[in-house]
Amino acid sequence: MRNRRGVALIDALIALVILATAGVGFVALLAQTASTLRGLRDRERLVYRASSRLAAISVLPRSELLGRLGETVDDDFVLRVSQSAGGLFDVAILQPHSSRLLVRTTLYRPDTIHAAP
Repeated sequence: MRNRRGVALIDALIALVILATAGVGFVALLAQTASTLRGLRDRERLVYRASSRLAAISVLPRSELLGRLGETVDDDFVLRVSQSAGGLFDVAILQPHSSRLLVRTTLYRPDTIHAAP
């Protein structure tokens, strides 16, 4: 029985090390989850603002869309307007520094001056 002396203490220390390791992993997981959620909320706000801006642009008449052709910085976003076939205008809102696309749509604004009666 003399050889078994202190085994309970070693078992307890090993159990504490295992629990501490699991606890550190759990805290790291919680920190990563909180960081991911913050990033997701920030991105959601950004897309919401871009969507609101796109809604405002979508009601513009043809003449104003023609005046905005190309890329311009508009309210913390990059606004890209291009005219495709006929009266179609592609409108995209991008992030200013990364040029990452946030929202995009195609608008139809026919040329009423040259339209057939």
